[in-house]
Amino acid sequence: MSAELPRTLCISLHDVAPATLADCVRTLAFLDDLRLGPVALLVIPDLHGTGRVDRDRRFRSFIESRI
Repeated sequence: MSAELPRTLCISLHDVAPATLADCVRTLAFLDDLRLGPVALLVIPDLHGTGRVDRDRRFRSFIESRI
């Protein structure tokens, strides 16, 4: 006799940074509409030297809104 295990899905969005914020916002809106569950965000502190997350108020605000 086998027990059915619940299906799970792990969603992780990589390269989340000030330089990719617009793309991340669009991607997360799409995922939110699908209502698949939580999304893990891999935040890059200074993606290829394009801007530090701790110096970008808009980015910090966005991240805080996703917590």
